[in-house]
Amino acid sequence: QVIFEPLNGGDVEMVGRLVEKQQIGVADEHSRYCHSLLLSARQFSHWLIHVVNAELRKNLLGRRVEISTGAYFFVNWQNGWPTKALAASGSVYMLATTMVLGSIVFTQIANVLNCRTDKTSVFKKGLFSNKNIWYGIIFEICLFFVLTVTPGIRQLFNTTPLFASDWLFLFLLPIPLVLLEEARKWLMYHKKNN
Repeated sequence: QVIFEPLNGGDVEMVGRLVEKQQIGVADEHSRYCHSLLLSARQFSHWLIHVVNAELRKNLLGRRVEISTGAYFFVNWQNGWPTKALAASGSVYMLATTMVLGSIVFTQIANVLNCRTDKTSVFKKGLFSNKNIWYGIIFEICLFFVLTVTPGIRQLFNTTPLFASDWLFLFLLPIPLVLLEEARKWLMYHKKNN
């Protein structure tokens, strides 16, 4: 799994991001005139909103570790934790670590969708408008599937086949992450357009 993560790491589907069109209007922002104050109250409030926006975005996108850890505890909880000790070896441990790897893969799907635009809704831009990103996502899911079901490869990466409930958990994982980012974009930029 340690070998697979650098391969996964979002690089596969991020290749599709390279063909995204640049957002219009980034260079049209007004600069400060020489005779104006260095930092007005309005500029400070804009700066503060920008910092809060950046922190919210970083926190939403950077939750991969916490979600992956949550997947580990989810599998242990399904198998009797906290009344039983956390699995340190055996089939429950292998399932838990496979779910950790799967959660990294599926949070990367949310990450690439969220990174497509800074201000505009990905739904407004077109969720399926960049086919290259979707080819990368499908490839990434297929690669993870192969890692979990193919004998020999499973032993090499210490993975195990997943149950239907585990796959459902993984496929649902990107949805709240994308919706939270969409809510952030709406809150930060909706007022400017209205």
